[in-house]
Amino acid sequence: NTFVNVIGTINGGLTSTGAVNVASSGSIAGPVTVDRGWLNNDGTVSSSPGSITLSQLNPLMLTNSSSGTINQWGNQWTLGTNSVLCNMGTINNGQNRLNVAGFMYGTGTVADPDGTAGESTVGQPFPAGVDGRLEVRPGPGTMLSPGAAPYGSIGTMTVNTRFDLTGVDNANGLATMLIEVDKSNPQTNDQVLTYFFSNMAGKLIVSNINLSMPFAAGDAFQGIKSS
Repeated sequence: NTFVNVIGTINGGLTSTGAVNVASSGSIAGPVTVDRGWLNNDGTVSSSPGSITLSQLNPLMLTNSSSGTINQWGNQWTLGTNSVLCNMGTINNGQNRLNVAGFMYGTGTVADPDGTAGESTVGQPFPAGVDGRLEVRPGPGTMLSPGAAPYGSIGTMTVNTRFDLTGVDNANGLATMLIEVDKSNPQTNDQVLTYFFSNMAGKLIVSNINLSMPFAAGDAFQGIKSS
């Protein structure tokens, strides 16, 4: 496809090699493959029956707006290297986790329908269930940045499930999270608000975006907060 504008319902899924816009009135149901280009979602994308598959070879630009909902079912899905995901709405990991090997930013929510069930780790014996965690994978282009813009904004990303930074797959180095600070802002710094976190072996970059109020001895900023 060159350009598809979805204002109604597509049943049976979609494979895209160009550009897709899902309007607030639009919805896609069925397996979704994004092989090239970009996808903007203002409506609802539900992969059931099936999964959402993102290209690991081609750079993608994916936007889930504040009115957008993405429901992922089936296999784990991975944002590939050199791809960008802006999530301002809600992503529901209905059956499996979202792995980030590219650049993810936004002030939206990543959720798991059964919360922490199925995400047991050492010292956290949760009951059986869906492992719908958000895992930021290691790699030279991997970064997680809370906020409405990739850089230069203060915001909160909500992870209503388990949050891993690097995880157990650390052969390619450490994952990176960017926390920006503006001491003049009512919320002084970016934050990830999460049910709980595990495998926190990544790299944290703390950047002051308001140089008129420099860092000072005794400053403290909480970048990850458990809900």
